[in-house]
Amino acid sequence: MPHAAEFTCAECGALAGRVEVVPSPTAGRHRLVLSIFFSMWQEMPEDGRYARAIAAIDAHDARTLWQGWFEWAPFFCPECDACYCRDHWRMEMDLDEGFFDCTWGTCPRGHRRMIED
Repeated sequence: MPHAAEFTCAECGALAGRVEVVPSPTAGRHRLVLSIFFSMWQEMPEDGRYARAIAAIDAHDARTLWQGWFEWAPFFCPECDACYCRDHWRMEMDLDEGFFDCTWGTCPRGHRRMIED
């Protein structure tokens, strides 16, 4: 049974993010794949975070997904308890000696947080 969830923007109703768990090419493992907001994947850790991520995805629970690892729900603002699409986040890249370090985002209500590391 596939585990996937889509989250819509609280401002405009557009798709803010899609998160799904897919089999990994590494035998017996899974990957969490994020699309729409950012395109990335991550091997799922073989600990309790995997089970919590699956439960959060199945429940369409962005907060619990974000609590597992903030990069799993970059579209989610924990202070607003709302999801926003890329068009409604003001993003700024932080560079360290000319190289990418992280991305900070400010939601439409002015809450700032790291959204990519």
